[in-house]
Amino acid sequence: MKHPFFLLSVFLVVLAGPISSTQVAADIFADNEALLPPTQKWSGKSEALMVSEDDPWITPAERTGLVATPGYEETMTWLHKLVAAAPELKMVSIGRSLQGRDFWMVIASADQAFTAEALNATGKPLLLAHSGIHAAKSTAKTPA
Repeated sequence: MKHPFFLLSVFLVVLAGPISSTQVAADIFADNEALLPPTQKWSGKSEALMVSEDDPWITPAERTGLVATPGYEETMTWLHKLVAAAPELKMVSIGRSLQGRDFWMVIASADQAFTAEALNATGKPLLLAHSGIHAAKSTAKTPA
C-alpha cells in the first residue's frame, strides 16, 4: 500500500495541472516586494545627524527623510560634487556593470595616497566599506 501523503501529493499535482518552468520563474519574481520581509518602522539616534533640507551637502536619501533610495544618476551627481570639493577624496572605477555603468570606489586619504602602492606605503590600516544597496529608478537628469 502506498503512503497516504504520496497519494495526496499526486492528487494535488493532477489538480494543479502542468506548469512550465518559465511560468514558475515569472510567477516567483512577479512581485519583488513579496520576496522581501515587510519594511520595519525605524527611528534612531542617527536621525539627529541628518542635515537640514537647505544644507548644500544634504544627501539624496536625507532629502526624502531616509524613506527612499536615490537612483544611480542622482547618487553619482552627489558623489562627483563631494569629490570635487574635497582633495582628500578620489573616485576610481573598478569595473562595469552589465548595464555598462561604472562601479565606483571612493578613496579617502588625508595623504592623497590614491593608488594601492601609495596606500600601502603609508603603513596605515585600510578600511573597506561596501554598500550592497541597489539604487532606485530615478527620473532625475545628471547635469552636464
